[in-house]
This record gives sequence, structure tokens and C-alpha cells, in this order.
Amino acid sequence: MPSSMSIGRAWGLALVVGICGTCDSNAVSTSSLVKVSPEPRGTNCKGGGQRIETGPDRNGDGVLGTGEVTATSYVCQTGSGDPVVLQRTVWAQSAEPISMNHHSDSVVGSTPMGSGRLSLSRLSRSPYNAADFGRSAAEITDFNPATKQIFTHDTWHARVSYYTLATDGSLSNRGIVDPKTDITDLPTVGGPYSLGVNSCAVSDNTLAVVVEVFDTTKLVYVPGRLVMYDVSSGGAPVFITALTVGPEADHVSFTHDGKKALVAGEGEPAMLSRTHDDTSAVEDPEGTFSVIARPAAGWKAVSNKDVQTIGFEDFNEGGSRAHERPPELHRIAPEGTAWSKQFEPEYIAYSADDSTAWIVLQEMNAVAIVDLTVTPAHVKEIHHLGFKDGLLPGNEFDASDLDGRVRIANWPVFLMYQPDTIKSFLGRDGKNYFATANEGDMRAEDWGWRENQKVSLLNLDPIAFPGKDRWQQDDMLGRLQVTTTKGDSDGDGLYENLYGFGGRSFSIWDEAGNLVFDSGNDFERITARLYGEFFNDLVKEYLPEGNSPLKGPEPEALSVGVIRVPKKVAVGQPPAFEDRTFAFIGAEKISGWWVYDVTDPSQAEFVTYFSTRHPEVPPFEDTEADLSPEGSVFVSAADSPTGRPLLIAGNEVSSTTSVYEISINF
Repeated sequence: MPSSMSIGRAWGLALVVGICGTCDSNAVSTSSLVKVSPEPRGTNCKGGGQRIETGPDRNGDGVLGTGEVTATSYVCQTGSGDPVVLQRTVWAQSAEPISMNHHSDSVVGSTPMGSGRLSLSRLSRSPYNAADFGRSAAEITDFNPATKQIFTHDTWHARVSYYTLATDGSLSNRGIVDPKTDITDLPTVGGPYSLGVNSCAVSDNTLAVVVEVFDTTKLVYVPGRLVMYDVSSGGAPVFITALTVGPEADHVSFTHDGKKALVAGEGEPAMLSRTHDDTSAVEDPEGTFSVIARPAAGWKAVSNKDVQTIGFEDFNEGGSRAHERPPELHRIAPEGTAWSKQFEPEYIAYSADDSTAWIVLQEMNAVAIVDLTVTPAHVKEIHHLGFKDGLLPGNEFDASDLDGRVRIANWPVFLMYQPDTIKSFLGRDGKNYFATANEGDMRAEDWGWRENQKVSLLNLDPIAFPGKDRWQQDDMLGRLQVTTTKGDSDGDGLYENLYGFGGRSFSIWDEAGNLVFDSGNDFERITARLYGEFFNDLVKEYLPEGNSPLKGPEPEALSVGVIRVPKKVAVGQPPAFEDRTFAFIGAEKISGWWVYDVTDPSQAEFVTYFSTRHPEVPPFEDTEADLSPEGSVFVSAADSPTGRPLLIAGNEVSSTTSVYEISINF
């Protein structure tokens, strides 16, 4: 298997598809063009939307002319922002495997090569332990430039592992931090309590570890802890204190200047595995975020008086800010559940000047934009991220694991971005942007109440889905998991729209949350070209295409960094250099990394793909592979002990911490 492969993508205004209503498997489909264009507010779409025109390419010029249009359909926007498909008859005409297969082959086969300006190679990794396979013993990782130490949190053993990174890139001096032993202030009532470690971060020679606290009697998450350590010695961390934060503390990060630490308190209801399948006992705590201010005397002097924990109660029905809640906000709990319990902060990024925080609300498909210049911090806006239309050229995806092949095609499905990791950076224009890895997430049966359902089991509106019985077959959309809390806009029990989980991509947004760039179908078509039907497998379970009806490649890990590279100069001119910004996106399922040049955010360019995995080998036998990157950190050349930029990743299935060197190929 090649260690690195570079493939990019091309966009177009027209999409060539095959329409063949009665073809057999050996027939050649008729070439047709599809044109998607804006539809202004008016008779066809009261709130505006998109017009989809189709017709045969009679003159062979690749452009759909006015005289060639044979069918038109519309995707319209309602006043609430919920897209309603008035008709998709053109897509029903092309809903035959033979035509979709031809298009998929074209999409995959035409995948262009990336620039190849960077390449990755593994320098080292932590020891592989077969007993930890699939147990998430390495997830979120961070690096301390002052001591050249790596810290990786271990969910399975509820601890943090640390290593020293040498000048040759090797790992040594492994040690363990067990924050459970340093927490001595648990409540004297309730319990007994179960403690879990969910994340870690390091700044200013201070290690912060977030610990969830679960009441095993009441079966609910109670306020968690942020455990702080002094790591200035380069040896074993020295305990400072344990601070109280929100329920199910899930993520911690520091602002760029190191003066604040923020904790995302996800506040989920307990899973059935923790309630002994007793759904009546499940209590859903409030989602929160905590802001911890560094005292003037430094982190060694921090105490609970420096902690502010903030919830979202004002956005509940009847709350003072209920009118500010976006109408499109995705419901992830039974009707009547307070919205503040459904806000589940996941990950946090900051503006360059640390005045603003963007907090991912993954399941809700939204971000909270927070003002950090005031005390207490103030939620300026709950910003809904919108939807990705699976019918648009460039947004194709594979929807079934039972179609017997790669079928990356257009589908009448809206994808919710639902990002996990978020990282911020400055564009060439000096403005703030944030990038997201659009993993997707759902409230499934593991919680006793589920929102997800297979399309085959839904009642589809026959007007919105002509030929719906064909759509709902398992080799088409039948296996795809979608939410049941959206899509029935008129409440008649028939779904006019389908909403899938995760954007299967990475996106770049401006500081107001407007979409600037999305990688579209890149991730699936790149890996499909490399691996065929292994491209959307489930990794641990080793099921080729097993994740196609769920969330596809599940991009999750994400790092952004600036690298100094040679600049193009005229012949005879002395060498010159420039700083360019790159994004590294890791896929939880296929276990690889896509690299993009994001210096100009709206013109992000695919650079290369890298993986140590061999998909044809069962993952439990592929012991040299790094499987399922969960978290990562970019290390600049200036901070790197090797003198070259690095990417460090925690891999939850192989349970390894890996160090990759980034080489410049300009």
C-alpha cells in the first residue's frame, strides 16, 4: 500500500448522469445533464431555493441549453428555514442502479491528484498492546513545547499517559497520571461515584485533565472536575488542584495566551449500559461550559473562585432568549425536553485575540458564539450550521452497504454537518476562520430514546418521493440512517425530506459562522479510489462499506498549523519563503489523514492523503497500523525537537499515540 496518495476534486455547474428507466445491467445509459441554479422568491418557491433542470446533451457540448431542458424540479426554503422538496421527479427518473453506477464510476475515476506539496511519515508511536485494541486507550493528545512532552488521555483506564519526544522523534520516559487519586472533594451524599477521564490539554507548563463524575445510584452525571498539574519539570506532573465544572466534562482547551481554560460540559443522559437498561431512571443534566481564569499569581494559585460555569436556560421555552433560538435547531430528545438539556457542548476554538470562543453543539448541528471579554462570559448567538444538499454536484455520497459496490451518487437527502473537532486560524486576509471535522452524531437506542431510523422503515411522502418504494430498497436509500425529528414539515406523518447524520467532509466557516468552503465528496471518492469497497468500513468490526449507511468516513480529528515553505520565484532570483496554513483531517473509520492548504480559506486546496493502514488486512491483525485517530496536535518546526513540523495523534482503536513528521515537497 502506498504510504501517501494525493487526490483532489473538480467542481462543475453541470453534472453528467445517466437516465435509464428500463435498462438492463448490460445497457448503456443515455447521457443527460443536470443544472442546479438559484431560484428567486416567487411562485415556484415563496422563500427562494434551488431550481434543478435536466435534459439530454443533444449537441454534445456539455452545457444544458434552454432547448434541452426536459424536466424541472425545485428545492424550496420555508419561512422556518426547513427546506421542503416540492418535487424531485427528475431524480426519480434516474434512480436506477445502472445510471448511478455509471456516475459513481465517473466521480471516482476522475478524482484528480493533489498538489503533493507536503508528505507525512511516521517517526514513532507508543507501544502497541493487543489487550487495548478497540478500547480507546489513546484519544485526545497535546504537546508541551517547553519540556518536549506529549500527553494523551486514556479513556479505558481513566488516566493520562505522557512521553518525552526526543530529537530523533522517538518516545521515551513513559509515565502515567491518574487524576482519580487526586480528587478528594466528591459529595458526601449520593454515590458511590464513578470517574472517567475524557480529555486533556497543556499550556504555560500546566496540564489540565477533565474528569466526568457519575452518580451510580441516581444514574446521572453530576458536576465534573478539572484537575490541574504543574509539568514544568519535564518529569512526573505535580498535582495542583481539582476544580468543579459542569456535568459530564468532555473537553478542555486553553486560549492562545494561556490566560483562560474552557471546559465543555456535554451533560448527556446516561447510556443504558450505565443504567442497567432502566430507561425510567435516566435523568438528562444541563449542558454547560466553564470558563477558568488564570490568577495573577499563575495557575498554581487557581481555585474554584476562578471558575464560572454557564448554562443555556435562557434559551428554553419561556426564557428571556427563547426568541433567539434558531428555528432549525435539531431536537435530540423527546418532545417537551428543555432545550438547555439538549445543548451538549463538544469542542471549543478561539479567535486569534481570544475575545471569542466557538463552542460546537454537535448533535444540534450548531455552534455557540461566546464573548470572552465580559465576566461572566456571554453567549452572543446560537448559530445553526445549515444543511448540505445531497442532490448538488460535488455532494455525492455512498448510502448503502448492500449495493455490492462503490456507489457515490446524488441522493435526495440533506446532510447535517454535525462537527466534532473545531480549530481556528487566520486566513491570508487576516480574518478569523474556524474549520470543522463533520463527523456526525445521533441520539440512538443506547440512550433508551432514539431519533434515528432506516429510510426503509419511514413513511415517505409520495409527492416528494415519486417511486418511493424503489428509493426505500436496501441497495438504494433503505439502509441509510436518518433522523425522525426533522423532515415531516406539515405533521401529516409523511416525510417530505430526509436528514442524514454528518457532512462526511471538513468545512471552513468565517467568524460569523457562514460557510466559506466544504470538501464536498472528496473524502469518500479519494478513499474509494484507493481502497474500493473498504473505503467506508467500520474498522474495529471490519465490515467493508459498513459505515456507508451511517456516517461514511467519519472525519473527527483535526489540526491546523502554519508551515514555512519555499515560494515560487523567477529564474535567477534568490530563494524566498512564505508561511502557508494547512489543515490535517483524520478519519475515525478509514483511519487516514487528508491534508489541505487553507491559506486562502475559500480556495482550500487538497494536498495529499496519508495512512499507515492496510484495509485488506483485518484491523486486529494490522498491528503496525494507527487506527481511528480521535485527536491530534500540530507542532511547528520551531517547537519541534526534530526541527521539522510534526503531527501527533491519539488513535482510539489501535490505542496508540503516533508521531508523524511533515516533509515539504515544494
